[in-house]
Amino acid sequence: MKYFTLFLLVLLAPINSNGQGTGLEYSKENEVEWNKDRKLTWEDFKGIPPSITETNASANTNCGFDVSAESNSSKELIAVRIKNIFYCDKSWVRIDKRDMTDLLEHEQAHFDLCEVYTRRLRKRVEDSNYKLDIDNAIFEVFEAFKKRQKLYDQETNHSRNKEKQVEWLNIIARELLELDNYSI
Repeated sequence: MKYFTLFLLVLLAPINSNGQGTGLEYSKENEVEWNKDRKLTWEDFKGIPPSITETNASANTNCGFDVSAESNSSKELIAVRIKNIFYCDKSWVRIDKRDMTDLLEHEQAHFDLCEVYTRRLRKRVEDSNYKLDIDNAIFEVFEAFKKRQKLYDQETNHSRNKEKQVEWLNIIARELLELDNYSI
């Protein structure tokens, strides 16, 4: 199972894909902000894999939106910063799978798909000229993001279906390009 973390308005409680809080154990030095020129490496995956009885997954990418907002004295939003963050200490790979480049490519695509939804959220905020319920916008985009991540894993069979994996990589690349105006 994949877990995706959502940080609201300057770090409130992280939420995993089951909608449960994950605690505030958090460190900026264990983060990678999405950058088109910086791909993930297995060294970024610093979390400890669960026992094989808990999950037979080979790797897990934990990423999500980091949202901070600034308002004026009238409590109107005047600036919103939305970043896509990969959480190193919550992402893991099994030691015997570190030589699988196709698995790393699959995990990178989870991070890239998160960037698609980060850009969609930026677009929604910018298009509204900051006149929207930011909390609802975040949760709506986050729910769509979680569903899409699950669909990606289902259709690619967690990278095992090579044809579908290539298809998804192309879809994600196209969506990133379509939303390029909302990259930072």
